[in-house]
Amino acid sequence: MNYIQFSCCLSDPSTPLPHFWEHTVGSGHAPLALRADWQRQLRKCHSELGFKHVRFHDLLSDDMGRLWTSRRSCSTHF
Repeated sequence: MNYIQFSCCLSDPSTPLPHFWEHTVGSGHAPLALRADWQRQLRKCHSELGFKHVRFHDLLSDDMGRLWTSRRSCSTHF
């Protein structure tokens, strides 16, 4: 088993800890963000609550689709 040694000098000056979680709301899975009703509700919540970030799961899931460009045909596919 590997061990990590941790040390802390309590006499050093403290630094602020940014509370990013205070400006974040959680959502379900990323494909929900593609729905128009979800987007309307998010806009309403944002205007009422003023959050800055949304956290969700499955951003790279198969349900999110893929975007690629073909060099041969110079076209983009989804």
